[in-house]
Order: sequence, then C-alpha cells, then structure tokens
Amino acid sequence: MGASAPRQRPVVSRGNARPSSRKSAGSAIARTLRTRWWSRVALAGALLAVVGVTVLSGVAEAAVALLGAFVFLIALLKGLGADNIREPPVPPGSGSAGGW
Repeated sequence: MGASAPRQRPVVSRGNARPSSRKSAGSAIARTLRTRWWSRVALAGALLAVVGVTVLSGVAEAAVALLGAFVFLIALLKGLGADNIREPPVPPGSGSAGGW
C-alpha cells in the first residue's frame, strides 16, 4: 500500500462574513411565486394570454388570449382580495384563536 495524501482543509474566503442586508427585486418576486398559489396562477394566465396573442391567429388567438386574461384576473382578484388576510399564529398552550 502506498502512503496516503495528507488531508487538507478547504480554503475559505473571509471577504464579507455577513450576508448582504439588501434584497434584490428578483428575490422578492421569487419568494412571492414560491409561497403564494395565486401568483403562480396569475403568471400562468398572463403567459397564456401572451402566447395566444403572439403565436396563434384567428379564433384560436381570441379564445386563448381571453382565457389567459380571465385566468389572470380571477387569480389576481382572489389573491389580493380581503379574504386572503391571514391570522397571526397562536402560541402553543395559549388556548384557541377565538378565545373560547
């Protein structure tokens, strides 16, 4: 058996030790798309409308574009509506949220 090579520790850059406090606009959009159902459905509706207008023609263009716009608007109204407001979490052991 040969001699094994000594283990070396990886070189770690000590540049900026803490993460940047500024968030990019792309990260906020990605977080919204990841956590909310209505944003994904609205994006799909917008893409459907754009594809309908740019790729198709005639009756198919009108049908797909209108369907995409309809899906987009419904998802936007449902997602941004007052029914989407969430209640804060209830700490364990504090009873029910309604206080009963």
